[in-house]
Amino acid sequence: MLHKQFIRQVRPDLKSVNTRMKMQNIPSKLFKRTEYNEKVGFWSQIIIEYSWSRCSLSLSEKEISHCFHLDQKDCKTIIRHMLQSNQMQVKDDRYIITDNMKQLNKICREAHKGDDHLSIQDLQQLPIWEFLDDKPKNQNIIHEWPNFFYELKYKNNVLFGAKVK
Repeated sequence: MLHKQFIRQVRPDLKSVNTRMKMQNIPSKLFKRTEYNEKVGFWSQIIIEYSWSRCSLSLSEKEISHCFHLDQKDCKTIIRHMLQSNQMQVKDDRYIITDNMKQLNKICREAHKGDDHLSIQDLQQLPIWEFLDDKPKNQNIIHEWPNFFYELKYKNNVLFGAKVK
């Protein structure tokens, strides 16, 4: 499954992650533009993959800084870069990952009736519901990745930052 591939990519052994993260302090854009772009690009990709692997379309600034042990200055720099490059949108103090939103839009477009795990009522609880291009009209959706959303809904009992009943 696509979800499991992302987890394998995002969660390499912990020692190498800690080593890489210690070396990723973001330098000043004015003096070291190449290094700045490289490190901000690295962190942007890590944040996108992390949010997808934990089945979350949106993250708060606090979640990003605590998860990756980033100081506030670096965290704000990464978020600003992602907003400027349209990798994120802001909604109610949460940062919505644009790539993940596009994936959800694609899934909604391809949705059809069937024995699925995620309903329209579940989707309407999402913080990003109003951002969806094609809101599904049928009652059962997400036929391509039922296991992915099964883990999200039933194991974690959390749906993209919103509680599922």
